[in-house]
Amino acid sequence: MNFRTEVDAIKSDLRIDHSKGIFLSGSCFAENIGKQLLQRKFNALINPLGISYNPISIQGLINAEVDDFKDFQKKEDIWFHYQLHSQFGEASEYTLKEKISQALKIQNKQLEETTTIIISYGTANVHELISSNEIVNNCHKQAASLFRKRTLSQEEIVASFQKNKIKLEEKYGKEFQFILTVSPVRHLREGFRENLISKSILHLAVNQIIKENSNCIYFPSYEIMMDDLRDYRFYNDDLLHPNEFAVNYIWKKFETSFCSETIKQINNKIEVFNQSINHRAFQPKSNKHSSFLKNLKKQLIDFQATSQIDFSEEIIALENKISNP
Repeated sequence: MNFRTEVDAIKSDLRIDHSKGIFLSGSCFAENIGKQLLQRKFNALINPLGISYNPISIQGLINAEVDDFKDFQKKEDIWFHYQLHSQFGEASEYTLKEKISQALKIQNKQLEETTTIIISYGTANVHELISSNEIVNNCHKQAASLFRKRTLSQEEIVASFQKNKIKLEEKYGKEFQFILTVSPVRHLREGFRENLISKSILHLAVNQIIKENSNCIYFPSYEIMMDDLRDYRFYNDDLLHPNEFAVNYIWKKFETSFCSETIKQINNKIEVFNQSINHRAFQPKSNKHSSFLKNLKKQLIDFQATSQIDFSEEIIALENKISNP
């Protein structure tokens, strides 16, 4: 007897490995998948310009240039920009501009080196500045009277994606592969029905995008969370965000979809290494633990030599533990 409906991993010709760069942008679900990739030593860059939730802002930030950031705002001695997350708040306008410039350099370098972009859409609900009709990425807790709220249309989202895709390919002189997903994290501040309408529009837009673009594929993180893991025990205490078990479960579906058997074996080996590295000894000064650390160090050095996956930081940390138990 089956007591749940399992969402199978998708079939895809797109493959990721540790030698290729991966760029992730969008909602906090992009952060979750990105962290899974980083833990397994993939060359991944996650939201260098901060988390973003609506498609217009996400797609705009991927194509952002320094000159796009003007009209800086100041509130309670903190400078910010409406197109950036609050993590980009600084005490001086100059420092904020420098921080944006450095983030863009990192972003451009990654996009030059990769052909795989993962985008996680969070919501179709947006806030527009009344003064300019500009869709903002973050309201920064400014007065509600400065904004109007509305819901993006399917056509707006698709048009924005196509425009930014062309711009991106012209800028870097190559075709990118896009993995698109709709975040399963619900935005309930707008209301339950409003969240459902928002997610529905995102699904319709993504469906049209992948039909019109052969280099776009959909990963069903939303369906895995809402239909496969259909229980609040898979959520954090806020009952909105997936917990660690759920994130790991969705990651395994992602891995099966986009990693070859060889890469999955490498991932498993790295996971074992991570467990050993994070192991807390009851007797850290014992000879037994010292031998464990030396053996682990040798294994990492050997694995690094054969796989070309960088473990230099971990090796240095182990050397310090061995020298200073």
